[in-house]
Amino acid sequence: MTVVNTGFMQALTEEQSRAIWFWLADGHVDDPAPRDLAIERIRTLGDAAKAQGIEVSLEMYEDTYIGTADEAVAFLRDVDHDAVGLNPDLGNLVRLHREVEPWPDMFEKVPPHSNFWHIKNYTRDLDPVTGAYSSAPMPLKYGYINYRQVIRRALDLGYTGPFCCEHYGSDSLGVIAENVQYIRQVLSSALAETA
Repeated sequence: MTVVNTGFMQALTEEQSRAIWFWLADGHVDDPAPRDLAIERIRTLGDAAKAQGIEVSLEMYEDTYIGTADEAVAFLRDVDHDAVGLNPDLGNLVRLHREVEPWPDMFEKVPPHSNFWHIKNYTRDLDPVTGAYSSAPMPLKYGYINYRQVIRRALDLGYTGPFCCEHYGSDSLGVIAENVQYIRQVLSSALAETA
């Protein structure tokens, strides 16, 4: 193992457990008061990881200290540890039924700080008449985020970490297998062009 992924997400609430998709109900929100303590403890975790020759990756997750691209980069800068990076799991954000920063803007901010990547995709839609959002899990190549573009941009920005495919619902193993092949094809094409 070269990297351990962790974050500030909490157990699902009762409402989240009853929802068709857990992100349709409100979950845990980090208290801003102990943020400095969280920074100190992540720095301590970074020391322990470095002593073992591994890295820590902090998973971006809504309503936590690293719940937006700007918050994640600011938190990482405050931790200021060379064994601690980000997991730019922006699928956790684009699935939310509320306004979020456009995915191209978020991805431009986080890859330079990333060392591990939960990669998944969703549909995302907004009805301008009602203001209602909708989202659902999708294979990487069919969803809202253009991962061909994102992976190539991450490589341009120096990303060298692993990809960990995730998917919720349906045949998760089948979709993940499809996503693995898609990532390999995108990487092969991108790396062939640079060679």
